Amino acid sequence: MSFGKNLQHLRRMCGEITQEALAEKLKVSRQTVSKWELDQSTPEMDKAIELCGLFNCSLDNLFREEMGGYDDAYTNLHVETVQGFRYVKHAVISDDPEGDAINWVFNIAATTAWNIPG
Repeated sequence: MSFGKNLQHLRRMCGEITQEALAEKLKVSRQTVSKWELDQSTPEMDKAIELCGLFNCSLDNLFREEMGGYDDAYTNLHVETVQGFRYVKHAVISDDPEGDAINWVFNIAATTAWNIPG
């Protein structure tokens, strides 16, 4: 896939950002973004790096991979709200932090009444 098609894909994935909005962020003209997407030109290195930062991708992703093929991976996404749960959070300062943390969890488990159905 071409750089231009990847750029179009990334714009769509980021909430349908317009060419004009992208151009403003990069301090270039909308026509420049249009030329990039039509593969009539490519951005200078500093702009390419800025694009990678904006879209959280690598230069390889942007210029070499076929990002449009990932569309199907995003079609069935949904947000689901789940009930909260209790958790234990501890900071351990020790010369054996992993062992101390494991022992701490086992001690809590041994001293806590668990209502586990049998």
